[in-house]
Amino acid sequence: MTQLSRLPGSVERYFLYKNLQSTYTNFNVSARYNRGVTPSQLANALQRLVQKEVWLTYSFFRDEDFSDTEDDDGWRLSIVDLIKFEDVVSFVKIEAFDETVLNDILKLTCPYNHRNLPLWRLIVFELPSGEQYLTFYFDHALYDGRSGVYFQEALCDELSSLKKADPIEILFEHGNSSTTVKAPMPPLEHYKELNPTILDLIQMVLVIKSPPIVRNVFNVFRNWWNLMVPDTYKNPQFTFGKPIPGPETRVAIIKLSPAEISQALSYCKSNSLTLTPLLHATYLQCLEEVVFSKIDSSTKFSTLTCIAIDVRRCLPPSKSFQVGMLSNVDIVELPPVLGRTNMFVRYLQSRLSKQASSNFMSIGRASFYGYFRLRKLREISRTPSRATNVLSNLGRIKETEQDYKIVDVVFSQTVGIKTNTTLCVVSSKEGGLNAVLSYVPNFDDYYNGEERVMDVFVREYKRRILAIIGGSENL
Repeated sequence: MTQLSRLPGSVERYFLYKNLQSTYTNFNVSARYNRGVTPSQLANALQRLVQKEVWLTYSFFRDEDFSDTEDDDGWRLSIVDLIKFEDVVSFVKIEAFDETVLNDILKLTCPYNHRNLPLWRLIVFELPSGEQYLTFYFDHALYDGRSGVYFQEALCDELSSLKKADPIEILFEHGNSSTTVKAPMPPLEHYKELNPTILDLIQMVLVIKSPPIVRNVFNVFRNWWNLMVPDTYKNPQFTFGKPIPGPETRVAIIKLSPAEISQALSYCKSNSLTLTPLLHATYLQCLEEVVFSKIDSSTKFSTLTCIAIDVRRCLPPSKSFQVGMLSNVDIVELPPVLGRTNMFVRYLQSRLSKQASSNFMSIGRASFYGYFRLRKLREISRTPSRATNVLSNLGRIKETEQDYKIVDVVFSQTVGIKTNTTLCVVSSKEGGLNAVLSYVPNFDDYYNGEERVMDVFVREYKRRILAIIGGSENL
């Protein structure tokens, strides 16, 4: 008999608890297709998609007292009973798909413990021009950015293959003879390819358990022979925002046209680079010059960035899944840039290349796998600092010649409780590149003259990228 439930894994428990404590809302992937969809078309396509992708039918349930959020035990991942179209899909009319809409999306959540609700929703935003943006938003415990892109692509596949679109109300019903149910995929720690080495675990324990003063002294010695290790006595880590539950997220969209992103990729290729290190190093340089200087001009800050890594790349084909929470982070601590953008780009490229050739066992895996076994999840909201940035680049979506295809795509997420900013990047052939900057509202308290400092940052970041790839400025 198929086992349709299991205990949540360590990464799932991490995001599960953040949801319960209202410290993380959602991430979302929005797409504009080359043609519109009707409710009937969408219902039929979604029904077929849900039948094929069992992960869309799961949620977390708890039999014990649901109000006891201080205890992360007692939860199970299990299949829902029913999914109705009207419960998971809505149509909303808007004037423009912009930052205001994204801000509203990032306030939404997918609650647990509902027998008829999965951990995703779909909003169809309808513009006066007749164009539509279809937004999937997800709970991060079960899905990652790559899953979101996959579902957009898979929905296009289903819409393109529809022969008829009769009105339907039920997308999924557990126990229906026509419904195929499958066991959930195992959690990440099930895969030995991802388990950290003993050395990883020892290092992780030392980092967690040692007092900050010990780590600072250790970094001072490391900085003597490696300039990319921050001296946190001289240059403290930027920890501006306080971890307040339920923070509002502000967003800004940075867009590169198809011609501009083509130029950026050509520049990277000719300089033996990939796009992510260029975006990352330039981002930190602008953050340092524009934002940090206004918050505390007397201090040159070190930074901590979490770069999202898709672990599907290190799983063998027999174990690889298109959907699920299969991302990890590479935690990168860096000294101030101080104009050394070229050095930072080369260091980040080298680091990324080395990791791409490894099996990813040590890339942040120890942090997720061990950290939340050694410490109570409730401590997430009580630790005093925030990471400077989370960077997630989903790359370019696939091109197709079918009836429905994606012509523009946008990816964003909340800053949550442990991050000051996030930069979510995705691109398409026709729509170019969209980078959504999310940040804590405190940044909007700072001005450069009459202009908000974050508006200056967004403009300067795009200008710097275009100047570098255009050759008018050097790295």
